[in-house]
Amino acid sequence: MTVGRPAIEITDEIVEQVKELSSRGLTNKQIALCLGWHLSTLQAKKAEYKEFSDAIDAGKALGILEITNALYESAIKGNHSSQQFYLKNRDNENWNDRKNIELTGEVRLSTEQWLDELD
Repeated sequence: MTVGRPAIEITDEIVEQVKELSSRGLTNKQIALCLGWHLSTLQAKKAEYKEFSDAIDAGKALGILEITNALYESAIKGNHSSQQFYLKNRDNENWNDRKNIELTGEVRLSTEQWLDELD
């Protein structure tokens, strides 16, 4: 008789725990470690149980929603860093610190000539 670890049963409690951990931004590997599992076990359970896989996805979406709302509220209340972050990410075309400049044509200076021009 071979004695091994007992089979892992996916309960409602585990599904809720996984959703909560995922909402906090933990990776699948980190979630597996919190459950005392190997990553391959978590991946197998995701493939086997749709509600388990859905809980991880829902948790991730919930975490993003909560942080997005907190960032938005902080920006509305006048936090300049939040305002800047929000605008740079939501309207990058108009609020980016970097500007892409496309140059066309032929380069006619060697590296040494360019360096001489900078002096």
